[in-house]
Amino acid sequence: MADIFDLTGLTINPEEATQISQAVFEYVLESGELADDHDIHTGIQWKTQIPFIGVLGLVGKKILKCKPDANGNVIPISEKMWDPILIGDRFEHCAVDANPMFKLFQKLKKINPDFYDRIDSDELGVVASRLIEAMKEMVQRIIWFGDKTAALNTGGGVFTVGTDLGFFNMLDGYWKQIFSIDIPTTSKYYVPIAQNATANYTTQSTLADDFAFTLFKNMWKKADPRLKQLVRQGTVKVKIHATSSIVENWENFKENKSLGFTLDKVEDGGLKNFFRNIEVKTRYDWDSIIDTYQNNGTKWNLPHRALMTTSGNIPIGTVSTEDLEKVESFYDKYHEVNVMDFRLKMDAKFLEDYLAVAAY
Repeated sequence: MADIFDLTGLTINPEEATQISQAVFEYVLESGELADDHDIHTGIQWKTQIPFIGVLGLVGKKILKCKPDANGNVIPISEKMWDPILIGDRFEHCAVDANPMFKLFQKLKKINPDFYDRIDSDELGVVASRLIEAMKEMVQRIIWFGDKTAALNTGGGVFTVGTDLGFFNMLDGYWKQIFSIDIPTTSKYYVPIAQNATANYTTQSTLADDFAFTLFKNMWKKADPRLKQLVRQGTVKVKIHATSSIVENWENFKENKSLGFTLDKVEDGGLKNFFRNIEVKTRYDWDSIIDTYQNNGTKWNLPHRALMTTSGNIPIGTVSTEDLEKVESFYDKYHEVNVMDFRLKMDAKFLEDYLAVAAY
């Protein structure tokens, strides 16, 4: 059994830290609350239907006789299906492995019956907090970069050699759905980013000063009138999610043009980026995944990406929202290990192409 705490990087000496408050917790990349960017659908089961009710079409003609001809137009109804996947993991901790070495976790005063059972201990509290953070990262990783046919870049795929594909291949995330079904390169809602196709890190990273400004204008130009209408009405929040390379180029452009004061807004206590009243959100989590897991050592896989859409168009389906952050723990007396589990059912669906513009 491999314990969840790896103490090989710890130097044991008389000045060893003895309190949790003396430990430094490394920062975790955050992408914001799921509900800010996605509609959350609960109670879904396998093959739960998502119906789409279409537009009737043209009505109204000049009447030339007492009994007008019936209009032959119909209201089209189509569907997608929720197909939630059971996802989970388990971590184990044995008191014998940590306590003799690490004074940060206080030793107990007697062996029986409490020594091995650490469910309410400091170390299991640390595991729980770190695991919940990792689960939040997991959800973002899967819903955006999940790929049922994931393969390494040495085998025709895009994933870095050494990547455990089991962390990616449980379902098709938004990007896989966009590339292969909803907004492929042949779509009228697709905007190409030429730098993505260049040969190496240097050429991929070489962007014109007005790169982001031009990109956002092209995305707006490609947007369906119905999506533009939502932006103008303001009744449905539309966002541009983008990698940091795009957002930072946009910020530099505004600073150079002295336009920042007209194109930024202070909302919810913080400064937000906007383009034509559309919030521009930096996706550092995308950057991290692309750099770590979609990198062949010479170039990145599509390092510049942007998606303009509504939260309702990229919903997440789950049985219960509580499952997304719920960790269960128990002590296995027979094996004398403390166990932490999580289980959840989840799916991600990209719904309507006309409610989005994708740049990659």
